[in-house]
Amino acid sequence: MKKDIIPSPPSGFFSLKIDKDGELRELQEHQGLWAILGQSDVGESNQISLFASILRQSSKKPVATFMAELRSKKHDIISGYFTFGMDQKFLKFDFASIDVVDDTHHAIGIVTDLTDVGVVARHYQDVLDASQAYTWHLNLATNEAKFGPSFTQHSKYGPGDASISLDDWSKILHPDDVAKATKALSDLRSGKKRKAIVEYRRRDRSGNWILLRVHAGVSRYGFDGKPIEIKGISFNIT
Repeated sequence: MKKDIIPSPPSGFFSLKIDKDGELRELQEHQGLWAILGQSDVGESNQISLFASILRQSSKKPVATFMAELRSKKHDIISGYFTFGMDQKFLKFDFASIDVVDDTHHAIGIVTDLTDVGVVARHYQDVLDASQAYTWHLNLATNEAKFGPSFTQHSKYGPGDASISLDDWSKILHPDDVAKATKALSDLRSGKKRKAIVEYRRRDRSGNWILLRVHAGVSRYGFDGKPIEIKGISFNIT
């Protein structure tokens, strides 16, 4: 049986009741909350205080303040590293308001353990860095490409440049490589090909030529069957 590279992260579900002053008055586990928090044996009398201390690790504010923000819909997500004894996990809490009954605010929450996913993501980023590569995706409706976090490190296009239009992209290509680069893109855009590999030169921010080997493919199609998004990875092979 094939094993997923990134397994579905464990999730826990719970509900809350918050009074008009932002005080957490009731916390009820529906599935998996305390197991994810490493507190399967926590007593009912200690649940609210323990939950409050866990939220404070990331939000850096008293639980009453956070609950008041949740009640006013100013804040509904907390994520970050949480320490439980000798263990550390990366957790994401999502909250959603339901209704207000007799001035008591009812909300539901989900906690997701992203620790294992984070390990895989960091490994993937290390591979990109070692390969002098960066990922990108192109929205064919807007003709704008957005880049992964390795772009500024390995593209040499310039710090802070997280996106670029196709017009700007074509202007920095080497004149001798424009035809083959644009043809590869045209074949993907038209649906003639699903994947393409092309090498071309383009200028970096300093005006120097760098050589890229680009692997790209159609990643999404519209309801009419036409490509609407292209994703790829670019290797700096200068």
